[in-house]
Amino acid sequence: MTNSVNYLDKKSLNKPLIKAIIFDMDGVLIDTFEAHFHAWQKFMKHKGISKFERRNYLESIGMQTRELLLKYKNSFGLNTENIEKDTLLKESMIDISEISLYPHVKETLDILKNNGFKLALATSAIGVDLKDRVERYNFNENFDAFVCSDEVKFSKPHPEIFLKAAKKLKISLDKCVVIEDAITGIIAAKKAGMKAIALTTTFPKHKFEEMDKQFKPDLILNDIAELPKAIPLLNC
Repeated sequence: MTNSVNYLDKKSLNKPLIKAIIFDMDGVLIDTFEAHFHAWQKFMKHKGISKFERRNYLESIGMQTRELLLKYKNSFGLNTENIEKDTLLKESMIDISEISLYPHVKETLDILKNNGFKLALATSAIGVDLKDRVERYNFNENFDAFVCSDEVKFSKPHPEIFLKAAKKLKISLDKCVVIEDAITGIIAAKKAGMKAIALTTTFPKHKFEEMDKQFKPDLILNDIAELPKAIPLLNC
């Protein structure tokens, strides 16, 4: 993970070269699955709902907490009269000790940055959580722009969050690629007119392969460390 990659080749000269990489955070850079799942379990129990299963959480990966509260209000009869207050309450129940960077994240970000790419982090997390993760993992060293759920009206699969990230980077949409672990995130990237790479950190490969043709990811990778060699394939 120490050598830079030459991203230009003769085949790619007539196509828009990828100039920017937009990363989701949870499930891509940081392993937060158990932390969020357990936080939802605690929150639901606090609200008098004892049964909240992994399948319920998996069905909601990539969505904002605010939107999930409305969804669970309908599906579980959740009593939530103050969305903002309950959003903060649920997030406060996250056990930080259950959160960790995936292997190779910092090294991969360094390689991509050293090769001249603009990097953005676009997450469905709320602002206080993003701020904590940025400080905890020194993401200011790696990223040129950040977007969180506080800044957008619509949740994935709506493309708003990725459109805002590209605007902050000042890079055209056809020169951006999104790195996602969630099906809703891949759909959002495609709706934004961007390339999309799926990581199998949350869902198995076949789940992405079974997606509707117009929304399928351009590439499916098992490890973020594969990105430096995978990005040039999008230019071919």
